[in-house]
Amino acid sequence: MKIQTLEDLNERLTDDLLWRKKEISDLKRLIEMRKFSSSKHKALLRSGVTLLYAHWEGYIKTAGNSYLEFVAIRKLKYEELATNFVAIAMKQKLNNATETNKATVFTEVADFMLTQMSQRSSIPYKKNK
Repeated sequence: MKIQTLEDLNERLTDDLLWRKKEISDLKRLIEMRKFSSSKHKALLRSGVTLLYAHWEGYIKTAGNSYLEFVAIRKLKYEELATNFVAIAMKQKLNNATETNKATVFTEVADFMLTQMSQRSSIPYKKNK
């Protein structure tokens, strides 16, 4: 599903968060059962910390990628974007400029910034689902 509206973005983030919360909750219930030896119980506790971190990191990545997709699909003008999104859109041009000393490449970057900011943006993003 493409993220075209705020509702789509909210749905993606809500769905992602729900399964993460369920998995953490399932592990918490397992730990609270205390039907295991002390060493196994401690191992479950340590795995809980690892799982919490993994889900936090995964959710942050999903949220960032989803927001990038949402902004990219809206095709706002470059001048309407925050600087970080313009930088993402210009990344290839900037990479080309750093790999050469050719004035023409630097001119392309300068020309883009001076004359193309009122055009619709093209922000690369990877579909994460």
